[in-house]
Amino acid sequence: MNRCKLIQVMVIVAVLLGGAVWGEAQTQGRPTADQIKRQLLPPDSGKFKTMGVRVRAEGSERQVAASPREVNLNIPFELNSAEISADALPILRELGAALSSGELRLNLFEIQGHTCTLGDASVNRSLSQRRAETVKSYLVKHYGLAPEQLEARGYGPDKPLASNDTEAGQEQNRRVTVVNTMLRHASTGWRPSLKVQAVCRRGEVERIMTPGMTVKDDDDISLTFEPTQECYVYVFHFDAKGRRTPMFPANPESQEYTSRRNPVQANQVYRLPERERAWLGLDETKGMEHLVVIAYHKEILRPAQLAQSVLSGQMDYQVAQVAQAPAAHEEEEGVKTMGVKGTRETYSYQQAARKKPTAVAHTADPLFKQVSFNNLFQWQLSFFHR
Repeated sequence: MNRCKLIQVMVIVAVLLGGAVWGEAQTQGRPTADQIKRQLLPPDSGKFKTMGVRVRAEGSERQVAASPREVNLNIPFELNSAEISADALPILRELGAALSSGELRLNLFEIQGHTCTLGDASVNRSLSQRRAETVKSYLVKHYGLAPEQLEARGYGPDKPLASNDTEAGQEQNRRVTVVNTMLRHASTGWRPSLKVQAVCRRGEVERIMTPGMTVKDDDDISLTFEPTQECYVYVFHFDAKGRRTPMFPANPESQEYTSRRNPVQANQVYRLPERERAWLGLDETKGMEHLVVIAYHKEILRPAQLAQSVLSGQMDYQVAQVAQAPAAHEEEEGVKTMGVKGTRETYSYQQAARKKPTAVAHTADPLFKQVSFNNLFQWQLSFFHR
């Protein structure tokens, strides 16, 4: 059997030396993100435990993390290659969704590369290291995991799971092992990752919208986004006069654009408007208009103020201090006007939002929380309405 014709990538999260291999007999196909997540979580637990067990050592207390867990996944690589193949993508997507879920999002993982004993051991160690790094890079790029959360190590043939005397054992030993250390990453947050796209329909022709393009009165538009992990997403439309329309999530007063709410789920496509074959139409206001999408790892109770800051180009500071209380100081016009696909409540566009906000490092006021700019996803599309 060609030793590298098909390489298995196996994700293992187990209790110390225990833990079963997740193979075809168990899954009859690739496991889902939920199945992977259940294997990664502690037994008899619906959520991740972070505190571990406290023991005394020389008169003091120290924290002992819970034992690692492991699960096995088969992910194919090409011969002597560390490149991710098309066949590997479905399993990597399930893995990424599991590791970026709320229960596991801030864990520390070790990605280990392994091979069988066929071939030169030093060459196999180098290949296994590159494959481990490839898996790490994919998870960091597509699922918002921090590079320091994932440590890649290549062990080559040094840690077999089965005997190398048979082809079946050799195949089982060719793997990449991702170990959940059950320790927490020190990061205070993470940046969500989304695919966002706006489409303009003119007659029967649909075009992906690009910055600065012209949209006419009788054109229709739609917006879709797909998060790669669970997070909180907020979508706004700003017309040429700065009036804003909140489009996502749905609120108790209006489900005109969508009925869906936060948090959004990983790998699901969200469309605005939600209804099939429905489109958004613009009002009579002409000029430069904007679509703004922001996303964060936790809820923002006043996302409109943050979206205005993104629109005004003043997000060049490290920490934006955003009030989480109701915006009592904002002037409400209370005017009904034709907006995107219907009527909307409009609010005055605060010129003060164009100024650089003052970041407050510490506050005892529970109505305020810090939103880290480094962890804020931002997407903006400006188009000319004529």
